[in-house]
Amino acid sequence: MTLWEIMQNSASSAVQRSLNQSMQRSSPEATLLSSRSNSTVSAASATTGFVLNEEPITLFRLELERLQYILHFPEEVAFQLSATEYRLFYSIQPMDYVRYVSCDLTSVPISENPSPVRNLVKRLSEVSSWITHVIVSQPTHDDRKVALTAVLRIIETCWNIANFNAAIEIMMGLKSEKLRPFWLSLRQEEKQQYEKLCEILLPSTQALPSQAYIDAIKRALRMPQSRLIPFFGIFLRDLYAIVNDLPSIVVIGHEGDREKLEFLNDAHGGDHFSSRIGVGGLLNADKINLVAIVSP
Repeated sequence: MTLWEIMQNSASSAVQRSLNQSMQRSSPEATLLSSRSNSTVSAASATTGFVLNEEPITLFRLELERLQYILHFPEEVAFQLSATEYRLFYSIQPMDYVRYVSCDLTSVPISENPSPVRNLVKRLSEVSSWITHVIVSQPTHDDRKVALTAVLRIIETCWNIANFNAAIEIMMGLKSEKLRPFWLSLRQEEKQQYEKLCEILLPSTQALPSQAYIDAIKRALRMPQSRLIPFFGIFLRDLYAIVNDLPSIVVIGHEGDREKLEFLNDAHGGDHFSSRIGVGGLLNADKINLVAIVSP
């Protein structure tokens, strides 16, 4: 087992935890969200990751190892990453995101999750850990700084060609705890570009995308020739928040008495979107509508 395989396998838990966290919202629907804690099932299933016979399966290893040979041609690396991720992202249907979240919250291990979204999650884990490995594996400090320069240019190119998914995958690799000693060894002026990209792609609150990211998405949508690849994790975070925190059933009081409205979360529902409905019980239309809005 290589160092990179060990790193990408250990990264899967952190990736899944970062996706399954409730997001703060500014919309009126946010008032319906409770402060319920995140699902512990996600962490348990993510710990297993994609492991077979205790060996991690690296789905994109050949691609990433090949790209490492041309790392110092960052524009070419960015375009090749985008070609793969464009096909992967647009091969997935909106309902696949809902299915992924539902299976995760009902104790289905990620390796058995039927949703192809698991390949996006796996790629996020592999690309981020690959970037960490690229920096860590350099023999000298100067070599690590040269590799960092190339990686930052890859991020900028991905941003310019609207591959925001790869840009965030790479930033997550640079933000790994394994690189903390490296960042501490750099002067402040050497970290300015990295810190600027962090604020844009990985805002410290991790609650909502940065305004710069939102503006870039809108700009890409206005360009017919743009091959837009948004960060899929934003859709998953929204879905986890909706499914975790919004009740599935609304129980109406007698004779429409609004003071007797109750909201019920059925933690054992078949897919967290349906449940047994008794007399006076209605499916929560707000929850269904929010899921429809969020799904890409």
